Amino acid sequence: MQPVSSNNSDQQIVIRVRPAKAAFDWFKDGLTIFSQHKLPWIGVTLSLYVLLLALSVIPVVGQIIGNILLAGLFPLAHTAFHTKQFDHKRVFDGFKQSLMPLIQVTLVNMIGVYICYELAAQITGFDQLATPNVNDVYQLSMVLLIFYAPILLAMLFAPALIILHKINVWQAIKMSFVGGFKNSISMTVFGVIMIFAMILAIMPAGLGLIFLLPIMHCTLYIIFQDIFHSRTPFKLESQPEDEDSMYV
Repeated sequence: MQPVSSNNSDQQIVIRVRPAKAAFDWFKDGLTIFSQHKLPWIGVTLSLYVLLLALSVIPVVGQIIGNILLAGLFPLAHTAFHTKQFDHKRVFDGFKQSLMPLIQVTLVNMIGVYICYELAAQITGFDQLATPNVNDVYQLSMVLLIFYAPILLAMLFAPALIILHKINVWQAIKMSFVGGFKNSISMTVFGVIMIFAMILAIMPAGLGLIFLLPIMHCTLYIIFQDIFHSRTPFKLESQPEDEDSMYV
């Protein structure tokens, strides 16, 4: 893919394809970010998820606020990774810098989830008014996952592209999908590891999630910065008027 210019004049983003084994490096680097500030990461992440549960009772608005807050974990991890400092105020960068674009992304995601759910319910014959059995819920979940997977790829890194690189909404959604699709093998390995980690974290009364959730968000940032490589264009000093650019 050709370099995509961000709204920052000194940045261009290149999508890189990473091998399957990169998933293990992602987790290692994500754990490193977490380990540098364990208690602050646990405190902020736990507070956000408790707040998300409280906001979930408010239709639409609560989900929008919750998603924007979660998106703020990307700039928080970005700061921790590059400066080794934990600046909890970066969680609110989404509200301060990219409020309207993040609202649009959230609404697109909500519409996508609704359409996928309706399609899955039609295909499986799921009746939400009836008392569901385990088999019905399992079939619905599997079909829903198949339909939602492409949307998930498009939504996963779009907030980070918007906040950190000032990419416009639709370009960010497109880049997120392309980046995830091109790295589908390594992302699948990451997903499988996360599923097993979630199972283990839930077993001790869910207490393992206190550690796994912040590690997961740190790792998502590592994946983002590894796949979406930012580089700076410059012109050759010997030909200052030349329109051709090179990149580092």
